[in-house]
Amino acid sequence: MKEWSPLVEVADTVRFPDLFLIGAPKCGTTSLFSWLRAHPDTFLAIKEPNFLSHDVFDTAGMPGAITSWDEYRAKVCPPEADRLLTGDATPKYLYSQSAFDILAARRDRVRLIAILRNPVDLAIAMHAQNVREGRDPRVDFETAWDQGPLREGDRLTDYHFWGQPGEHLARYAEVFAPDRLKVLILEEEMRQAPARAYAEVLDFLGLAPHQLARYDVANPRLGFRSARLQGGSRRMRRAVVRGLSRLGLNPPATGVLRAMDRLNHSKPGAGAPSAELRQRVADALLDDARKIASTLGRSSLPWDDFRWPEAPDPQRIQEHGA
Repeated sequence: MKEWSPLVEVADTVRFPDLFLIGAPKCGTTSLFSWLRAHPDTFLAIKEPNFLSHDVFDTAGMPGAITSWDEYRAKVCPPEADRLLTGDATPKYLYSQSAFDILAARRDRVRLIAILRNPVDLAIAMHAQNVREGRDPRVDFETAWDQGPLREGDRLTDYHFWGQPGEHLARYAEVFAPDRLKVLILEEEMRQAPARAYAEVLDFLGLAPHQLARYDVANPRLGFRSARLQGGSRRMRRAVVRGLSRLGLNPPATGVLRAMDRLNHSKPGAGAPSAELRQRVADALLDDARKIASTLGRSSLPWDDFRWPEAPDPQRIQEHGA
């Protein structure tokens, strides 16, 4: 059977989304997506279709997976949204060569937004999400970090991979002009001044000013008393949904899993990695963090895990006669 790939060429005359929130994961893309979705001049129907990033996260065979360009356009940029700004928010696109190739070919037609955060926290958050969803049985982050991906080529559980967005951001920055690629920092714009960040994004997209009553944080990190129970319930649900989907049935929403989640919740941060482990992870990710700073034209980044001496300013040295 021929392997499907979204890299099949689509004529430039075919409608294509206007905006892509390309990542990184666990960095506030869900929040920004929900804010933009409230704007009257946007059409943002679904989050994370994952259609262009099969090389990083293959959704083939998963219930509800989009498998054709026609289906993708029908959901993301249908004809009835012709006068609205349409978009795709899939944080894995930042890391995907497949997505990059498709988007780079349309660099003059689309706009991209990337949101970054402390790479150490990014790696930890990706592990927590995978445990919560039952995709990684290793509940201890240190074990998962030291062992690497569960299987060879398994990007989803490769936390060294997710903790290094810098090389991927640089690739996009080399191709997309500044008026086509906007980069935000979660700890700066998104958390400290969300209203201003939203206004800047609207200006970048050419949308009319728009204010929200509240700038809620979507998809916040949750803690669980038993990660094994949480992961097991998610694996069970996926198996049931997959089985019913093969029979052409839609599983009913019983609310049982949501009730289990509420009973299993604990305060976020319980069992947080030690300072020694954070430092070890930061050391492994330091070179990539430097790439982020270089790509953004910054001498430093707002992340305590990554501090390095500022390079001497040649002009200042000359002025002081050094």
